[in-house]
Amino acid sequence: MKNNDYPILVFPKKEEVERTKRKVVPQKPHYPTANKIAQYIEPKLSKLQEALDSRMHIQNGAEGLNPEDVLVLETAGRVDDFYKAVKRVEGLEWLIEEDIEGEPDEDFYVTDIEGNRIEKELSSRLYLVSTNSEALNWLVTHFKEFANEPDAKAKRGYGKFKEVFQQLRDVRFWDYRDRLDGSDFMDKWLQEDMEEDVKFQIELWFRNSEQRRTEAQLKVDTMVKEYAGKVLSVCVIPEIKYHALLVEMPMARMRGIIEDPEVKSLISCSDVMYFKQQAQTMTLPMEDDEEMGDEPETEPFDEPLPTGEPIVAILDGYPMSRHRFLEGRITVDDPDGFGSRYEAHRMQHGTEMSSLIIHGDKSNRGPAINTKLYLRPVMVPFGDKNQECMPEDILGVDLIHRAVRRIFEGENGQPPVAPSVKIINFSIGDAARVFYRSMSPMAKLLDWLSYKYNVLFVISAGNILDQVFPMGCRYEEFAVKAQDEISKYITNDLLQHRAEHRILAPSESINNITVGAVHNDHSRILDYGDKINPYACIHPSIYTRFGGGFRNSVKPDLVYDGGRQLLLPYRNTDPTVLTPTMQTGTPGVEAAWPTPTRSDTAFTKGTSGATALISRHAYHCYQELEDILDSYGLPDSHVHLMIKALTVHGCSWDGIEENIEKFLPDGLDGRTVKGIKRQWLGYGYPDFEKSLMCNSQRVTVLGFGDLRNEEAHMYRMPLPPSLASKNVKRKLTVTLAWMSDVAPQTQRYRKAKLWVEMLENQRIAETRIDLADAWAPRRGTLQHEVFESELPFPYEDGASLGIKVNCANDAGEIENPIKYAVAVTLELGEGVDVELFDEINIYQEVRDRLRVPISVPIT
Repeated sequence: MKNNDYPILVFPKKEEVERTKRKVVPQKPHYPTANKIAQYIEPKLSKLQEALDSRMHIQNGAEGLNPEDVLVLETAGRVDDFYKAVKRVEGLEWLIEEDIEGEPDEDFYVTDIEGNRIEKELSSRLYLVSTNSEALNWLVTHFKEFANEPDAKAKRGYGKFKEVFQQLRDVRFWDYRDRLDGSDFMDKWLQEDMEEDVKFQIELWFRNSEQRRTEAQLKVDTMVKEYAGKVLSVCVIPEIKYHALLVEMPMARMRGIIEDPEVKSLISCSDVMYFKQQAQTMTLPMEDDEEMGDEPETEPFDEPLPTGEPIVAILDGYPMSRHRFLEGRITVDDPDGFGSRYEAHRMQHGTEMSSLIIHGDKSNRGPAINTKLYLRPVMVPFGDKNQECMPEDILGVDLIHRAVRRIFEGENGQPPVAPSVKIINFSIGDAARVFYRSMSPMAKLLDWLSYKYNVLFVISAGNILDQVFPMGCRYEEFAVKAQDEISKYITNDLLQHRAEHRILAPSESINNITVGAVHNDHSRILDYGDKINPYACIHPSIYTRFGGGFRNSVKPDLVYDGGRQLLLPYRNTDPTVLTPTMQTGTPGVEAAWPTPTRSDTAFTKGTSGATALISRHAYHCYQELEDILDSYGLPDSHVHLMIKALTVHGCSWDGIEENIEKFLPDGLDGRTVKGIKRQWLGYGYPDFEKSLMCNSQRVTVLGFGDLRNEEAHMYRMPLPPSLASKNVKRKLTVTLAWMSDVAPQTQRYRKAKLWVEMLENQRIAETRIDLADAWAPRRGTLQHEVFESELPFPYEDGASLGIKVNCANDAGEIENPIKYAVAVTLELGEGVDVELFDEINIYQEVRDRLRVPISVPIT
């Protein structure tokens, strides 16, 4: 997508300025007196002391050990940087903290400035620390001192303990219910009366001492063997504080653990943080369909083969690399030999995703990317329904860690296999791990890898599997319903279950881009037959998952065509039930399909395909940036962040939000409606042309740099004199992208927070559109905002819009400068009668006032 007449511009300079100090109006919490807190906390602490002292007495006789346990402190508020105080107490070791939903009661609640109670949830938090008997005694002693003299000043360095004591609602040891983390997978094993061996993950508390990690692992390994089990795989990644084992155990022995969890057993082991179901990264099964739709075209294919090193990588299933759409265009790197587990017809997902990245939707024909695609197989065939999943005998986090490290560092003394890669497609979601409050280990891994290797992951939000839509009536009544009535019923059903349909791990990743899907594609349908089209317009798909990311950040980041999925009515049920179809025929997004002819295509549906198409768009962003950087003589040190910014820069809710509103339940207030749109759409649907192409009525300027804590950069966007004082609709789009190192044991998690704000002359476009929550874009690492105005705004030639990028610590100290990229677009809004403004060329006016030469690619 080249545009030599109107290339994207680059800010020639930036000013170093002082960062903006954000004014935060804190909540005013109400806490009970110290005496009242002591009345219900002291007895609990005494019981914990007795339990730990009893264990110490038993173990002293046997092993001379000082036993440890994990202490949970639940507060009605949040105490930042508590971990620093914990480190001062010998015998206490900081493990992790988590935000939780806190219900107000008669003692703990929130008030306004005047002291009046406000009915809202408390900002509650769990602090988890490892403690031994001596450390617990220290804690009890100091709590009693606080209770007796609550106004006394805390000893220097221990003030955070006093803050915790003031807010303390509960104190207990971590138990087996916590270790199951609300999961019912073990109960399901009992209900299904399973007899075969079962596999599951054990996540251990990460201990900073290698010796203590070894001791904990040996202890758990010994217990597993006592139950006739075995450890299949172990993974330790200190950078994300991850220590896990993959375990296999006979179900007969596991049943005893599940049915009697109170006994001393594996499930009550204090070294265990969580028991987790083995990752279920399964693809959607596709079924042959000979009934409907067009036959895929088999036109001659003579595009030139790619040259140059790979820019895009994909972690997926093994592909049919000799398919005519892929042959000579893909490099398959399979050090684990997963390809040997595939029959040709099972090579579905990797073939489809590779085809979509290389060629796009074949029904919307576009040129192939001109560099090879690198593919590392990370899935194998599963079951008898043409599904694929990560191998059951490997920890997924370990597999992905090794795969990415091999790309950029090499393996076993060998050089890196594809160090030129800037984009990694990850169309894989863990159906066993729905995102809720806490970051998954895989999301933490992708965040750390993206920051370490300067690479952008493009991740699918995940699909809703096995859903049905009961229509509330028999088929005779359903058959006469209008299309809009059916669409409204389906929308209402999806919204009622959206808590169950949250995004799948690892799509909560903060450093990377998450993609949802809309009910759209470019295929033609000749006849629906007896199938039902849930929406006759572009709308969030019925299978895409709902967003809302970590700390209520924007997720998904954007949505794109995932293929229209039709529904099949079951006529003999009461009520009539609609079930999704997954045929390879139309409709859908058209991609290569593995058959003996090695030339066929099929029509896929799912967020995986939408993600692959966005990875293709990210590649086109790289292409455009390569020419821009060459023409300005700039390094590519920030190109991954420019790709991230431009990939989302053209996004908006235009054209979709009205369709959502049409089918929403009646009576919803405006804020709720906008919240639903954000959960479904994120920043919206991308306009690829706007992302990468300027014209006489639209100009985009890029900036980039490095910031430390308390620093800021100011950019000045020249304002076109021809727009001054004119009653013309103007739109301003600003996108800031960066990647942060992470603090995985803290709830803030993100070490650096950056944000962009418009200062001088913001009246050029001052009304924010689309997002319901103005703060949501600042909670991740991608801030995308759209503003517009049509009110006359007078200014003189030489005026500029001040665009300020700020940086501050978030979780811990920023150790290295934070790289960022910012894209700013000023354009005439839709509906402007351009003929009335033939004299306006805002691109030329901005370019001339930036005082930089026109970009001309170096030859």
